[in-house]
Amino acid sequence: MTRDRGNSPAGALIVEYASLFGVEPTLGPLEQDYRRHYLKADASQATFILAATIGALLLTNLVDLGSAGFTRDTVRRLWVIGTGGVVTIIIIPLLRRVQRAAVLDLLVFVWSLAVALVVVYFRSTHAPIVSEATVAVLALGCYTVVPNRLLFRVIPAFLLTAGDASLLFRRPEGGTSAGYAVIFAYGFIHLVGIWSSSTLHRFRRRQFEALAGEQSARSEMQRLVRTDSLTGLISRAHFIERAEQELGRYRRYNTPFATLIVDLDHFKAVNDTYGHSAGDEVLRRFADLLQRHSRGNDLVGRLGGEEFGLLLPETRLVDAREVAARIVADCRELEVAVESHRLRFTVSVGVTEADPLDGGFSDVLRRADAALYAAKQQGRDRVETLPQPPASSY
Repeated sequence: MTRDRGNSPAGALIVEYASLFGVEPTLGPLEQDYRRHYLKADASQATFILAATIGALLLTNLVDLGSAGFTRDTVRRLWVIGTGGVVTIIIIPLLRRVQRAAVLDLLVFVWSLAVALVVVYFRSTHAPIVSEATVAVLALGCYTVVPNRLLFRVIPAFLLTAGDASLLFRRPEGGTSAGYAVIFAYGFIHLVGIWSSSTLHRFRRRQFEALAGEQSARSEMQRLVRTDSLTGLISRAHFIERAEQELGRYRRYNTPFATLIVDLDHFKAVNDTYGHSAGDEVLRRFADLLQRHSRGNDLVGRLGGEEFGLLLPETRLVDAREVAARIVADCRELEVAVESHRLRFTVSVGVTEADPLDGGFSDVLRRADAALYAAKQQGRDRVETLPQPPASSY
């Protein structure tokens, strides 16, 4: 078996270096969701980093000011850090309101570049507290704690170390072994920074991928619970749940609704004669017929076996009976081809309308079921209603 190069530490480093050229590993279609999911946390983290960094630079400058007094360099540094503080105060509210990951990336990137330039300037003026160690910590921080894309982390870190290295070689110690040791240390920081950044961000992406998979599985489970797998109609439990909501709407706003229970006649004979696969095909074709007779806000569900339910919002009993009659008539014309056979079948329908006295949808369902039983008793292939509508209505 070929080992996945990206899962090894060396492979991860290669992948992260490749990302500098625009091929940063992503989650594909999930990448935008990943960035949106962590956007608020990244903005909060960036806010803290901005405030902490500018505060630390201000503190070091004040310490320098206290020890060296008001020299030209200390005053210049004070002006620079003060300007940086004002810019930070402007950026922080923008971070709190940011809505797109790309905007967050840009704001943090620009600020990181500005800090790198400020630190290099401090080093050029020989600020005593801002040393090689400070540069190293800030460069490593660009990789590990700044929430940004890899390229946007590398550029300020490289600018910081390269700027300090160029200053170092202008000093007497620049060409000595100590100077080369500093350069080597900076290079090592970049290697460690890219590797650690790779590890952290890869872990976070995998964590999000697992979370997205769990949510997808939960949604699929809910869909399976709510959907009949054979016909694609909603399940009995979901049908009753939605029907209870419709009954609540009826009670609040007095908007009528009708319920139909449709049962295939002699369906057991289809299974016994032609097999269950033929019976399944009959159920699927009949489910399609029911959906053709439903409107966009109607509920169509499989209640169990060969029994189906239709809930027709804002529909009176007389109109619901006409819908049921069309279903019965169209079913007589329906042919289902199963191998060399062409199956025909009929249905019986029980129809009822919601009543103010109904304690729950179970009362409506019981009345529709009684109407269906009456249709079966009177010869099948027909429609019966409870209560009976006025004779002049149909």
